[in-house]
Amino acid sequence: MKRVIIFITIFIFTGCGGGFYYTFKTYPFSKNSFSQIKEYIAFKEMEIPDYLKQNHIAVMENDKVKFLSAKWTEPVEAMLKRESIYFFMKDDSLGVLEYPWQKDIKAKAVIKLIIEDFIYKNGKVILRGYYILKKGDKSYKKLFSYEEKSNGEPDDIVNKMQRLYLKLLKDMKEKI
Repeated sequence: MKRVIIFITIFIFTGCGGGFYYTFKTYPFSKNSFSQIKEYIAFKEMEIPDYLKQNHIAVMENDKVKFLSAKWTEPVEAMLKRESIYFFMKDDSLGVLEYPWQKDIKAKAVIKLIIEDFIYKNGKVILRGYYILKKGDKSYKKLFSYEEKSNGEPDDIVNKMQRLYLKLLKDMKEKI
């Protein structure tokens, strides 16, 4: 009986009783990916809004950030980095370096991503910001803004967030 009471107490106080956990679905790349790498791209540190650094999924209501009971399974920045690496590594000849990377490996391009908004607001999921792409001696600043309608449910918000982020990655890849 004593063990049951301890278990229930731990269950309640650790928060396991409420809310759902979400992450982006990732699709693994082929086993041969690492042996066929011919070129690298490098990702510098990513900048995200403070509300994305929280454990709960954020929404904007009446120009104020509110947090849902739904939670991320991991830090959003780590999730976005993983999504970026998996996306670019699907091309078996392309490798991805994370900041800080080895100086002896030459990258075809260096990307610094700044996300200014990535949130559900007024019936839409919004992804806005810019990235700086450095290729050789030239640097480019590319603004981006994507929106997609959402029903406001956490699973739909997360699905739309992933779709918008994949759109951004596809656009980046075209510029590389």
